[in-house]
Amino acid sequence: MAAERPCLAGDDGRTPCFVEANDRGWQCRSCPRGLRAREAAGPDGSYPMPMDTTAIPDDDTLHALAAEVGGLLQARNQMLATAESCTGGWIAKTITDIPGSSTWFDCGMTAYSYEAKQALLGVRPETLTEHGAVSRETVLEMVSGALVNSGASIAVAVTGIAGPGGGTPDKPVGTVWIGWKRRGGYPRAEVFHFEGDREAVRRQTVAAALRGLLALAKGA
Repeated sequence: MAAERPCLAGDDGRTPCFVEANDRGWQCRSCPRGLRAREAAGPDGSYPMPMDTTAIPDDDTLHALAAEVGGLLQARNQMLATAESCTGGWIAKTITDIPGSSTWFDCGMTAYSYEAKQALLGVRPETLTEHGAVSRETVLEMVSGALVNSGASIAVAVTGIAGPGGGTPDKPVGTVWIGWKRRGGYPRAEVFHFEGDREAVRRQTVAAALRGLLALAKGA
């Protein structure tokens, strides 16, 4: 059975190509990169539509979110610390793009490797061994460590798999854990499953981290 669907392997992601089911799953009959089309099929054999790229936050959106976070923290005399893995300092960069952010931003820690997570944030080796870097347990220790090792009163931590490689069946590309915590309070963590390429995953992670900070700063 064949059906005409937008081919995810096309140059622009919108070119209609014919796909059909065979013993290797869905395969594009007209696109020379049919392998990518097969890999894009879901586990139930369905052929997904391309993601809505308008959902990917642009620089202006991230800037606006950071400015709103800064306004709230400054009004409450709070200081922020960030602990980042998959975003590589992008949250801190977005924050320090805001003029005057030194009044509410304390520090940013980029801990990419296991060793850095242990040394900079106090993540326990057994946590990384038992649960992996991309896990609820690790991000909770990251966000707590950001507060322990800074003068901040509120913190956010992120760890995830931005791709294109590194995914597993239980932790596919796009899996991101984000943690938030106030000094003296209980940490909160949430898992996200973002779509898109490496930049899209990272942009969505930055936006989600900032939105979580807004909620925490408002006392939600």
